[in-house]
Order: sequence, then C-alpha cells, then structure tokens
Amino acid sequence: MELNSLTHIRWDLRSELSTRYGRVAVKVEDLRVQIRSISGPDMPANLLFPVLNAALPEGWIEAAETAHRSRSCPWCVCVYRGMSGCENYELYSLQSAEFMNQKLSASIHVSMYGKLNQGLNCWLGDLPPLLARLVEEYPPPPEDQLSLRDYTPESRGEYAEAGKNSGLQEALDALKVVEVLSE
Repeated sequence: MELNSLTHIRWDLRSELSTRYGRVAVKVEDLRVQIRSISGPDMPANLLFPVLNAALPEGWIEAAETAHRSRSCPWCVCVYRGMSGCENYELYSLQSAEFMNQKLSASIHVSMYGKLNQGLNCWLGDLPPLLARLVEEYPPPPEDQLSLRDYTPESRGEYAEAGKNSGLQEALDALKVVEVLSE
C-alpha cells in the first residue's frame, strides 16, 4: 500500500445553531503522518478520525495497526488535563522497566475548546492507541452533521522567488511610453 501523499480536506460541521468549516492538509511521508490547519478555525478533535479516514488510502487502519504491533517495547496512553481544560493524549513506550525509562513517543494536544490547535505529527504506528483513547472522549459526529471533501492540491502557477522584483515599476514605465506615443 502506497501511503506517501498530500491531501487537502475541506470539512464542514453543522449543528442546529451554526456551521463551521475549514481546511486541513494531511501529509504522509515515510510512515509519518502530519496534519496542519490551512484555513478556517482549528479542526475540532472529533473530526480527527473521519479526516484521516478520508485522506488516507483504504487499508490504512490495518497498516497502522500492523506498524503499531511491530513496536518492540510495552506502551501506554496517558491523558493529562491542564488547568485551562486542555488535554494531552500522550503515548509512552517503556524503554527499560528496570530504570523506569518511559519515552514519550507521540502526543495529540486538544485545546480547552476541543480543537486540534497544534496539528498532528507522528509515526503511523502511533495512531491506533492514541485514536482509541481520543475517540472515547471525542467520538466522530453523525454523518448528517459532517461533510468532508478531499482533493489533491495543485500549484496555482509559477511562483517568483521571495525578494524578487514585482515588475510594477517596469509596467508603469511601459504605460508612460504608451501615453507619450498616443499624444
């Protein structure tokens, strides 16, 4: 299964009172999954699983679980709640029981407003245990309240290098030549 990809997802979340929408970029490269908000408000935490499911190819759950099971150390997921109401879902691996060496492998931060305001950046194999805990607290919304549209982003054109002359003065100078010729 080919997992290297870049997908944009437009999400719409409807409720009786309002509709919220935004866009996120989902990038997978060398079994590393990254999500970044690219427009609109930060994505609600309850959309993480549906967005991953829309962005990643069929069979990604099985591939993630296989990667997770290849882990060589015992693991646990801890949830820390901050005074503000934010939550950190943290995956630890026990590197050495003798020395209680517990390495933080990955985490998902949920703001006090229930949003993923720090995105996501983790190994594909870290997703299953983190998502298992996250969906307990933030289950996906009903299908009639959610709309997801995925697409592969394309460049809008040839981009000029940062700091390059805009060409405005040349365009204005060309207009002056035209004005002189028309007199």
